Amino acid sequence: MYLGIIALSPDNVEVQDLHCELTKRKISHDIFSLQHIETRLGESFGLQILSKTGQIISDMDGVFVRGIGSATVPYPKIFFRLDTLYALERLGVVILNTPRSIEYSTDKYFTSMILAQHNIPTPRTIACETFSTAIAAFDNLGGDVVVKPIYGAMGIGIMRLTNRGEAERIFMKLEELNEVFYLQEYVEHQNRDIRVFVLGGQVIASMYRMGKDWRTNIHMGAKPTPIKITPETADLAIKSTEVTTLDVSGVDILETPNGLQVIEVNSIPGWKGIQQVVPIDFPSMIVDYMLGKIKK
Repeated sequence: MYLGIIALSPDNVEVQDLHCELTKRKISHDIFSLQHIETRLGESFGLQILSKTGQIISDMDGVFVRGIGSATVPYPKIFFRLDTLYALERLGVVILNTPRSIEYSTDKYFTSMILAQHNIPTPRTIACETFSTAIAAFDNLGGDVVVKPIYGAMGIGIMRLTNRGEAERIFMKLEELNEVFYLQEYVEHQNRDIRVFVLGGQVIASMYRMGKDWRTNIHMGAKPTPIKITPETADLAIKSTEVTTLDVSGVDILETPNGLQVIEVNSIPGWKGIQQVVPIDFPSMIVDYMLGKIKK
């Protein structure tokens, strides 16, 4: 058995948790970054995917994906890294999560389309490319919107706009940078949301994330609080995970005046926050799940 962990940083808490779990089980493994991968193609090479230090990643039995890039990584590099995951999958490597599901959920625009197609409640959202359409969308959504990068995580790059003049300045700058506009109406949520962890089609843990302001990301300072979720919330999280074809997910749900709304489906959920309030061994469960997929 030979496994890999794809990481943006080897010092990441979840990466180290998986490393310790695999080491404890005496499972051979390596940690590497997609940024430093080399793909060799052609007559004498065949198809080989190597890490910076020469490990042949395409010979691995399975790979845990713990990061493909942040909002600051140019789109061509994101596409290249996803293509690399697809290539590994074609070579028989088990990828957790699958490249298709990571592609679905990493792209917020695509995620929103899938959720809407399956009648999963979400905040009203408008995506577009031009300044004029974006400022009209700002008005259409009530003049109180959350602007998010299409690709990104941990709340980085997200901003709330409530002033039209400020929105015009921000949108002009985004258009100059050739960015896509992704706007969601701001929904009252008491500065908290529910994060539900789903593994293999079952809810394994959940928590409130209590924000210092409207942002509820642990990375942005939100505090985890235990919660016993309702069957309705669990069903919504499971359905959101299923339609985005994820094996493991972190589904973010708002309790709004109009009912529950899904704001994000994460394909690389962190468990540092929830382990502070829920006595569950995430690394062990995820490794067990990976080994089960490999045996199938």
